[in-house]
Formats: sequence, structure tokens, C-alpha cells
Amino acid sequence: MGALKTALWWVATPIVLVAAGTGAVWVWSDTDTSLATTLVLAQKALPTGQQLDATGISGSLRQGGRIGRLQWQAAGLSVEAKDVELTWSWRALLDGAWQVNSLSIRQLSIDDQRRASPGPASPPPDDLRLPVRVDAQWSVGQLQLTGKTIFEASALSGRYVFDSKQHRIVGGSGQISSGSYRFDADLEATAPLRLTAQLDGSVQTQLPGRKTPVEVAAHASVVGDLAGQNATLEVQASLIPSAAQAMQAQATARIQPWSIQPLVQAQAQWQSVDLATLWPQAPVTRLSGQAAVTPDGDGWKSTLKAINALPGPWDQQRLPVEKLEASLVYRQGLWSVESLQASAAQGRIDARGQAQASPSANGWLGQATVTGLNPAALHSRLDTASVSGTLSAEPTDGGIRFKATLGDSKKNGGSQNRSAGLRLQNLQAQGLWKAPVLQLDALVLQTNDAQLSGTLTHNTTDLSTKGDWTLQLPGAKGSARFSMAKTKGEGELQLQTTDAGLTHRWLARLPGVSRELAAAKVAGEATLQARWTGGWQNEGQLINLNASVQVPRLDWTEAGAPDSAAWRLRNAQLALTGTPSALVLTTQAQAEHTVQRFNVEAKAQGGRGAGGSWSAQLDSARLTLQDTRRPGVWTAQLADKIALLWKQSGNTQT
Repeated sequence: MGALKTALWWVATPIVLVAAGTGAVWVWSDTDTSLATTLVLAQKALPTGQQLDATGISGSLRQGGRIGRLQWQAAGLSVEAKDVELTWSWRALLDGAWQVNSLSIRQLSIDDQRRASPGPASPPPDDLRLPVRVDAQWSVGQLQLTGKTIFEASALSGRYVFDSKQHRIVGGSGQISSGSYRFDADLEATAPLRLTAQLDGSVQTQLPGRKTPVEVAAHASVVGDLAGQNATLEVQASLIPSAAQAMQAQATARIQPWSIQPLVQAQAQWQSVDLATLWPQAPVTRLSGQAAVTPDGDGWKSTLKAINALPGPWDQQRLPVEKLEASLVYRQGLWSVESLQASAAQGRIDARGQAQASPSANGWLGQATVTGLNPAALHSRLDTASVSGTLSAEPTDGGIRFKATLGDSKKNGGSQNRSAGLRLQNLQAQGLWKAPVLQLDALVLQTNDAQLSGTLTHNTTDLSTKGDWTLQLPGAKGSARFSMAKTKGEGELQLQTTDAGLTHRWLARLPGVSRELAAAKVAGEATLQARWTGGWQNEGQLINLNASVQVPRLDWTEAGAPDSAAWRLRNAQLALTGTPSALVLTTQAQAEHTVQRFNVEAKAQGGRGAGGSWSAQLDSARLTLQDTRRPGVWTAQLADKIALLWKQSGNTQT
């Protein structure tokens, strides 16, 4: 009897302990901190090279919750989700399913900066099964893709289902630029991984002389298999207008996604297509033309003809190309541009050449001729000119030798007004590309009143860079000599303006400078000198900087303000020394504004800390103020040091 009791004790004890432990976990999973604790454990469990950050977390593991910011990073790929809300049913797990009642993300950002892998490509997938069945209702307020692919979409939503045999997206919808779309997709979880996807939508476009927009119906479908090296997809797409002369297009393509050259065959025709209505970042166009990709022996041949009825400068959201015709051949890893003729920016470009499909190959050969290109048709801030010249590349034993020579064939033409846009006179560049090193032996860029010249060597693998540059501008000059690598580096920068007004008026003509800044009045002189040592590893924390700014005199009058309202800076000095984690700033200056005179002296220190936080400490500060309308001088002085700390948590900055 005693033996039986002992045996029962040894059997019952682990059962009771397991039950107690399971009960404790069950109770804990419903607490308001269980979701945050689980994410912390997930961070520690990730493989080397991967990082997971989560802030603003509330809610339980059993019921779901909210995450202010969730970011995963690995090898140049970053996925960030903001304002994530999740609710799900744990009871479905008892039946082997994950039931997500609601998954909403206010903003999803994907940044892909990964470099092409030099090794063999990964084999095509043949099994995409998940360990549990999934049924999830999801929505994404804003989707942003950056890096290799630039894309934006909004108001995305749908239902995702995996039933152990198929992946499905049901009732998907979204907004891209001025188009509203609906989409559905089915994908088998095992070979042959049959894919069937369909998209339907409508796009709003504008016709000349018509105030109300015209609706264009959009349709696209993809059908085929994804398993196996020879997997093939058939793609169809069309734009069907509701009114005559509105944009329309028809396209078909056969794609083998795992081949070196994925596009096997394609044909497309289009009329009055406005790219801006289909893609937010695209220019406004009215494109008509046709393109075809057809088999040609053991390769394929492509032809393209396109006309743009709305050409214009880039800064006016136009495409500066009027007409383009091209013929390309791809065979055994070799691209051949048999001919390329473009009417662009009121000029003409003719090109032909060859290039290996592998980015590391040195088999590049080509030449382009530019005739009568008008820079003002490229960007409205540039002056009228007639740019002609040649660009060439040819393989040598040492790599690909390239050369560019462009110049204004009418140097005495164009505007003589200094307030007009920049006028290109000459561009000369030559160098060598031998993977992974780009070597720019010489570059000279001349306008009618400025010159930039220098050399550069850049390793695209380890990102080490070395350069020597000089700059001459009206009223200013500068130079930079530097070498930067991961663990070491040094550099020197010098900028000096002896006539800040002349320099400001020249800079105001550059593309991208705001009208308000360009209309301001500036006068005076200033000097910037900087030296640094150290490499960029650990976010540049070991870089040692020594920089100073000297401003004997500088006057600034805002656009439209009278000269009497100018700010006048005198005998200003600023010095910045140290590393990014321990910087020391000292400054002193005299300033005048209307009837007030200021004297400032200050010293501060600070830097970047762990986790992206920044700290600063104002050690001393003294300000004197004199109003010429009143006697006496007002003085304010810091009595004690002031410490500041800046950090970001989710969407909150403190």
C-alpha cells in the first residue's frame, strides 16, 4: 500500500506542477503587460543580425493590444509599422487556427537598401505552408516603399485566409494616386504554387479643355505557377476610357520570375496616358505609343516607340522628352542597344551600346551623342543654352573606361542677366569602373561664372571614399580633401565668402532654392574651416571634429523688408570640437536689429547617447541688450547650468 501511495505521488506531482504552471501562464497572458513582455522576449530570441524595436505597447497576449511603433531590421531591410492595433481570438488556437478579428496599421514603411548578393540565387519556393490556419481582417492607412522600389498606396484593407491548402486575399481594396482599386488573389501552398490574382479599379484623369475629370476603368490579372525554375506567369492589363480621347492602354506579358531575364514576351499599346494619375511620384504626361518584346533565337528583341504631347521641365512635374524610339536585343547575358533616338529638351540624343547583364561584369561598350540640348527645358532655373557632346564607355584590361564631354555650342547666346538661371558652358569627366571600385580621375563642371573640379574614388562594397575637390563661385571659394572608411579617415573643408551678397545671388539661381530665400538681401563675409579624423563605424561615434566659423560682418534682410529692418551680425565666432558623443560648442557675437544691439557669449556641451537619445548642457551664457532709444544696458546671465535630454519613444519626442 505504501508503494502504491508513493507511485501515485510521483505521478500526480508533475501533473499538478504542469497544471499549475499552465494556469499561471494562462492568467499572466491576460495581464496588460503580457504583450510587451512577449515582444521583449522576441527581441532577445532573434538571430544575429536582426533587430526588433517596439515602443508604446499596451494590451494582453490573450486579447491583443496596441503598439505605437514596431520596427524590424536586418541586412539593409527595414520594416516599420506605426500605431498598430490587434485583436484576436485565442479559442481558435484550440482548433489549430489563428483568428485575427482586426489588424490595423496607420502607417507601414518598408525601406529596402539591400545590395545584390554575389553568391548564387536562392532556389525557387515549392512549399509555402504555415504551421497553423489563419483568418485575418487587416487594414493599412498608408503604405510607403523606399529604396530599390518607390511606391505609395493608401486606405488598403482586406481579408487574408490560409486554410492549410491555399493562401487567399479576399475583398482587397486600396488607393494609388488618383485611382481606386479592388483586388483578390489565390495562391496554392504547395507545388506547383498556382497563382491567380485580379485587380479592378477606376482612375480619374483630366482632358484638355474639360473641367470635370474623366473616369478610366483599370483591369489587371496574373495567372500561372511559381514553383520550379521554369515557372511562368501570364499577365494582362488594360485601361478602358469612358470618353473619347481619354487615356487607354492594353498590355500582355509572359514572365518567368526565377530566370536571369524574367521578361519572356510582352506587347503593349497606349494612348494619352498620364503617368501622374497612375503613380504619385511620376510626372504629368500624355503618352502614346507601342512596345513589344518578342523571342529572337536564344534571346529576345524589344522595340519601343513613344510620343509625349505634354513635354516640360522636371520642376514643373513634366517629362522633358517629346519622342523616343529604341531597339534592344538580349542574348546569352548580353544587352545590346541597337539604336536609341530621343527628342528631348528641344534637342536630340542618339545612342547605341552593349552591356553584360551581371552588374559586376566589365563588358560594357557604348556611345551617345547629344545635340542641341536646352538645359532650360530640363529645369526652369537653368538658363537657355545649346548643349552638345559625347558620352562613351569601353572595356579595357583595367576595367571600363568612361568619358563625357559636353559643352554649350552657342557660348555667346543665352541671357546676359545675372539673375537668369545658371548657364552650363562645359562638362568634362573621365574615369574607370572596375567592380567594386568607381574611380573618377577628373571632373570639371563650368558655368558662365563658376567652376567645380575634382577627383573621387569610391568602393561600392566597403563604402570607403577618397576625394579632392575645389569650388569657385562669384564672391566665394572652397575646397575639400577627404578619405573616409569604416575604421579610419581624415578630411579638411574650407569655405570662404568675401562677398556674401554676390554668392547669395548666385545660389538663389540654383534649382530647388525657395523664392522667399532667393528674394532676401545678404551682404558681408564669412569663413568656415573644419578638420576631422576617424571612421564611420558605430554611427561615427569615433569621429573627432574641429570646426570654426568666423563672421566679421553679415547683413540679412528678409524678402520685401526695408533695409532698416536688416539683421546685422558683427565679429561672430563659433567653434565646435569633440566627438558626436561629446561635443563642445563656444560662441560669441554682436548683433543689431533696428534700434536694438545685442552681445552674446555662450558655452555648451552635449552629444548623442545610447538608443538615439541626445543630451546637452548649457554651461554658461551671457546676453546684453541696449536700446538706442533708452539709456542703460540690460544684462541677462545664466546663474547655473541647464541640462537637456531629447529622446524619441514611438511617436512621442521628449
